[in-house]
Amino acid sequence: MKKYLSAFLIIAGLLSYEAADAQSEAIRSARQEVIATVDKLVEIQGQNLAPEAKEREEIALKKTTLQKIINLSVIETLDLKNKLASLAGVEAELIVLEDQLLTKLEDYLAYFDGVREVLEVTSTREQVQKLAGDFKDWREVSYNQELKKVVDFILVFQNKTLLKTAQERLTKFVSEIRKTKLSRGATQPLLNEAALNLREAREANNRALNLLAPSSSAPQTQSASLRDSVETSLTKIKAAYKNLIDLADLVKKAAR
Repeated sequence: MKKYLSAFLIIAGLLSYEAADAQSEAIRSARQEVIATVDKLVEIQGQNLAPEAKEREEIALKKTTLQKIINLSVIETLDLKNKLASLAGVEAELIVLEDQLLTKLEDYLAYFDGVREVLEVTSTREQVQKLAGDFKDWREVSYNQELKKVVDFILVFQNKTLLKTAQERLTKFVSEIRKTKLSRGATQPLLNEAALNLREAREANNRALNLLAPSSSAPQTQSASLRDSVETSLTKIKAAYKNLIDLADLVKKAAR
């Protein structure tokens, strides 16, 4: 039983984009439902039931748990599909890859429908366990690896949008500062630092962009390097925004 529950916990586990602020309310809710049903599976082992009644209850709970895990997978996949499809500014050479990823997600949604149909007619404990084990293996070998590619793609292009917004705000600040009586000595160091942070952020994100295309390097190594580049870019963007906040404070003081 412990081994079987472990399988449920694994396939109910967090995906590669598990940060709480990146999850929709629907994903968080579906995940909590999975956790609740797994808890019930643990509880039933301690109940004093007749063997046949206990087996019936266990089978029903296992089927419910697997159904909720499939539902969670569907919601996660649809969430990523919508994010991927809504990306703007995708380079022509990467549109083919984007289309391939979208097709893969559609295939996964069809696969989930197939598993649901099999689950509906599954009636024995052994059959449910086998179906859950097969689903766990599929997620670990195929699903999770492909979803990492999707998440990588989304992260890079969301970062491009952040960079564009940050650059626009820096340009606006330059224009506003020129209207004040602030000396260049007071503002130029912060402007230079903000510009440098954004340039380094753009360079890091461009490195990540170059890693999106198929490569001969190991996928896991490539993905780790890509994530490192995205993280570096985000850190630099945050630093640039800190510079802009400091500039805003100077402008406010000058206006008093």
